[in-house]
Amino acid sequence: MRVRKERQHIRKFVVSASVFWVAALGTFVATAQAPLFTEYPLSDPFSGPFGIASGPDGNVWFAESAGKIGRISPSGVITEFAVNGYTDGITSGPDGNIWFTEQAVKKIGKMTTSGVLLAEFPVSANPDGITAGPDGNVWFTEWDSPGQIGHVGRITPSGGLTEFLISGYSGVGAIAKGPDGNLWVAENSSKKIGRLTTSGVLTEFSIPSPYSYGPGPEAITAGPDGNLWFTEFWDSEAARISTSGALTEFPINFGNPEGIAARPDGTLWVAGGGSDVIWRVTTSGAITQFPIPSHLGSSRPTGVALGPDGNIWITEYFGGRILKVTPSSSLPPAVPVPPSLFLMGTGLAAVMGWSCWRCLRNKPPGNSLLAPSQRVSRCA
Repeated sequence: MRVRKERQHIRKFVVSASVFWVAALGTFVATAQAPLFTEYPLSDPFSGPFGIASGPDGNVWFAESAGKIGRISPSGVITEFAVNGYTDGITSGPDGNIWFTEQAVKKIGKMTTSGVLLAEFPVSANPDGITAGPDGNVWFTEWDSPGQIGHVGRITPSGGLTEFLISGYSGVGAIAKGPDGNLWVAENSSKKIGRLTTSGVLTEFSIPSPYSYGPGPEAITAGPDGNLWFTEFWDSEAARISTSGALTEFPINFGNPEGIAARPDGTLWVAGGGSDVIWRVTTSGAITQFPIPSHLGSSRPTGVALGPDGNIWITEYFGGRILKVTPSSSLPPAVPVPPSLFLMGTGLAAVMGWSCWRCLRNKPPGNSLLAPSQRVSRCA
């Protein structure tokens, strides 16, 4: 266990939000006052922080691909705890403990808020997303490469396991508790959003896409408006789906959105994993873009969570940093991003030949990207 304060290295920025695009007749630039960005570096810049969640102890918790669970206080005090496998998703459990997925060893871990590893429960495949359910249990997704057979698992606080098969080439990933008492799942490979009751009854809703590999539903969360909101990595959209399945999509334009979280003020915050920006999205679909000023091009913001302090907390996978976003109370109305125009000033994953985040997470952080022949099949 390591505890340290990064006071001398903490970076704070207040910048102008910028939306840049090119149309046939010229260039348009819109600016707006941005939130306060504060970055906290981890001990290992290649640790690959990914999942992030609000803890029951007033802190924020995150999973590191290098095999650690991290805790950061609202003031930026970081503590890291070594675990036994490659960690990915993380959540605050209904029992007051921290639960997380360990992909490499195919286990679900349970840890106290003081960092004591209480148990690791074996599961049948690679666990991915995880959330506290509406029934007092912990729910998670798992997938099995190369067949990509997906399951949603339910685990009791004592470790009792039940798994529900998601048939076909589903590639299940993120999972969230919905306002309707169901579990909602992003099926990345099958291009669907799944609604699962606590008894295991599944209803699936297809997502249209102009691309054979899209849309790539990524992260999903309960919104402030009674709907579910999710990101589409390949189609570059933020999307809203009602509990009855009505779908509305809002283009972000080649920004490759990943994590998403809601604030009680009626906004959602999205990490631009392929563009090193953060977006604020209103429930009506107005979008404002805020670039990460200090490490543009080398951050890859990924996981997003609302902290106990009311701030938005984000993992920076490439830089080994945790970003705190403090929204400004004087932000002007959001500037909508036109769907027909090309967003400039971003690192485009599709243009640069990047693989999706699942490919990136199947390499040691800090090494070169995987060649196409090495990428896992669920990217197709």
